[in-house]
Amino acid sequence: MAFIIHLSVGIVTKLSCIGLFSSYAINSYYNAVMNQKELAGLRIRTLRKSRGLSQEQLAEKTGISSKYLSSIERGLENPTFDTFIKLAEALQIELHELFNFFHEGKSPRELRAFIAQLIKDSDEEKLKTTAKFLKAVYL
Repeated sequence: MAFIIHLSVGIVTKLSCIGLFSSYAINSYYNAVMNQKELAGLRIRTLRKSRGLSQEQLAEKTGISSKYLSSIERGLENPTFDTFIKLAEALQIELHELFNFFHEGKSPRELRAFIAQLIKDSDEEKLKTTAKFLKAVYL
């Protein structure tokens, strides 16, 4: 993923040089990339903390330095695919779960609105399943 993002940034930069993108579009693109990196880092931090691991412990399990892990969690690094695989293995999750960060960084109000819309759009069967799930989680 980091390679793809890095490659895409290079392509967009080159296209802007020949006039195909405005500086506004480039700035928006860079902001979106940074936002994704920050969200991925936040997701890794959330997963690490939910497992009761310190940065040092997770770094040791993955064979990276705690300083590098800290930079990843802050969205400052472009980890390799191998690093993502090692992180997923150390956190005992499937690789795709590292990138399931829709809910990260959202306010309680935004999450409630999202859940309310899902419930509003649900058919009877989905409502029953949702009720069972919520009962299991909250009661």
